[in-house]
Amino acid sequence: MKMLKAINLNLILITLISIIIYSTDLYSGEPGELPEEIIEEIVEEPKEEKKVIEEPKPEPVVEEVIEEKPKIEEEKKEGIKLNTALPKNRIVSLFNQEFGKKLDTSKVNLIGRCEARYKDEDCKIVIPKKRSKHFNRYYFYLNSNKEVYAIIAMHNKRIGSFEYCKELLGSWEKYFTDYYLIKKTTDDDIPDYFILTDAPRRQPMEIHMSCYHKKVRDIEGYFYLSAYKKL
Repeated sequence: MKMLKAINLNLILITLISIIIYSTDLYSGEPGELPEEIIEEIVEEPKEEKKVIEEPKPEPVVEEVIEEKPKIEEEKKEGIKLNTALPKNRIVSLFNQEFGKKLDTSKVNLIGRCEARYKDEDCKIVIPKKRSKHFNRYYFYLNSNKEVYAIIAMHNKRIGSFEYCKELLGSWEKYFTDYYLIKKTTDDDIPDYFILTDAPRRQPMEIHMSCYHKKVRDIEGYFYLSAYKKL
């Protein structure tokens, strides 16, 4: 009898333990594939509204109205008109060679000699590095101190009609207007020919240009430019 009671008690204890374990698995909350997920909305508690205390409005400021006096417009005086023309410079060089200086051999190619004006002087046939396409012959004249005082540039052939030559003369005359040079009046009114000078200044310069045939000592050409400076 005692053994049967002990067995019955054990069965009862085992049955109670099984029921407790089974109920714990159902409500443990562990992740799993649930048929529906319950999402709880978080409802915020209403916040207390702050009371706005209205401040008393300031009384409007009354501005004083000041009457403006009528402006009297003064007549603007006309300014003195100044001569805005830029001063011109004397011409001191031609074909990159400065007059009154020794021949700069770094700026020309020496190709020969020509007949000098006087026995103690010299004449060089050169090709300047800075030259004009209007001329193909260049002659530099040197005094007894080997200083360049005259330059002649020529074309040894006719370069076109007189009309074309006149256009070239016009372009050179316009070029020289940038310097202190004026046309020299002569008794002979020769067309297609002009003389420019900066006399009566010290050591004056004189420039001759023409479309006519010209022969000077051993040089000869048609369209020519000659520049002479008194040293």
